[in-house]
Amino acid sequence: MELRPLTAGDLEAAHGLSRAVAWPHRVEDWRLMFGLGRGFAAVDARDALQGAAMWWPQGADFATLGMVIVSPTQQKSGIGRRLMAAAVEAAGERRIQLNATVEGLRLYRSFGFEEIGGIHQHQGVIADSALAVATTADVRPLTEADRASVLALDLRAFGGDRTATLATLLPLSQGWVSERPGGITGYLLVRDFGRGKILGPLVATDGEDALALLSAAAVRIGGFLRADIPDDARIISDWLNGAGLSRVGEVRTMLRGGEPRPPRGPQVFGLASQALG
Repeated sequence: MELRPLTAGDLEAAHGLSRAVAWPHRVEDWRLMFGLGRGFAAVDARDALQGAAMWWPQGADFATLGMVIVSPTQQKSGIGRRLMAAAVEAAGERRIQLNATVEGLRLYRSFGFEEIGGIHQHQGVIADSALAVATTADVRPLTEADRASVLALDLRAFGGDRTATLATLLPLSQGWVSERPGGITGYLLVRDFGRGKILGPLVATDGEDALALLSAAAVRIGGFLRADIPDDARIISDWLNGAGLSRVGEVRTMLRGGEPRPPRGPQVFGLASQALG
């Protein structure tokens, strides 16, 4: 088995691997991830894709890692470990964050990753009876004039500079902001993903404004929705459960290098995806 850079020509095969393990990703989702990051492919003697892993620079000193996948026929063959080693080495001295299934915890711990929290995955068709949460903030569509404020808020919350990531996501998304007399206090992007739409990234100065943004957007958009919410954002998970977006899974957030961000200031209340963070 050979490791080489992942290319655009591998994405149809990568989508086939993800379907084989019941991931919801469309080939368009793979293309988006590929366009934002860098990856490695594990291929056999016929150059057939048997595994992949990707990582995304988020500024000079931070990265996220994900889309680690191995063909069901090649499980426990060491491919996953080789792909991880290549991605970690390529990220260099950056702090690296990922979201791990229970099955992957042992592998990631062996590379020096430590658990710093968890993510609850919610999905479903939003109930017709769901109502947006009342708020004293002004919740309105995001405009181009909000861009600088949104990027500054995200930088304070995320821990890395994902200006390039957001520059790609913004044109593909519907966006909302929450605003108070002192300025913008939160933002939410909603885009096509998997079976419907994903509610994220969601960043706000507190849970009240985060919930106001998410509930207003979810009620307006309707249909099949997904949200990946930190396990300490109980107020948001409770609303999602009541609105028909049940909790269907959990992953553990892991960090390699440095310390987790302190719980002060703006926080990430919803992920762009489990891979991107």
